[in-house]
Amino acid sequence: MKKRDWPNEATIRHRNGSQLRFPGYPDSISYVRVVSGADEEIAYWTIDEVAEDPAEVLVAIFGAVMREEPRTDSRLPGHGGF
Repeated sequence: MKKRDWPNEATIRHRNGSQLRFPGYPDSISYVRVVSGADEEIAYWTIDEVAEDPAEVLVAIFGAVMREEPRTDSRLPGHGGF
């Protein structure tokens, strides 16, 4: 996946190395993404996707954070074929 520039990103790190990233203050939350410990994007959701089905997206986010390797399974929502 092509690397993008993510200015002003806030990060919450999990003990397995994965990270939950989103726009930092004072920017509005417009997306949330999960990044591996190797700095590879695992999944990405827009705020509209979160608003449309928050329970499903939260489950997918938690699942992505808990994984240590990127998934290629496209059954779950997320950018790039989570």
